[in-house]
Amino acid sequence: MKIKPLSEYSTEELIALEKKQKLMFYINLVIFALLISVTIYGTMKKGIDFFTFFPLFFLPLQFAVYFPLKKTRDELKSR
Repeated sequence: MKIKPLSEYSTEELIALEKKQKLMFYINLVIFALLISVTIYGTMKKGIDFFTFFPLFFLPLQFAVYFPLKKTRDELKSR
């Protein structure tokens, strides 16, 4: 399956795509915040270990969800 560039989507399709991407972004943000809070709690109880730096491995995932959302919003603004 070939992915269409954003310029080939209709305005309605872009709005639907933005809603899906926004939902995924907020879900990932909540999961990341929970991961950070659990890590802080674990660090306070046990000290610094491998799991203290564990959220840093998931930070690129948050960026991978944010940047396509930003491109979709920019495409909608340009129309």
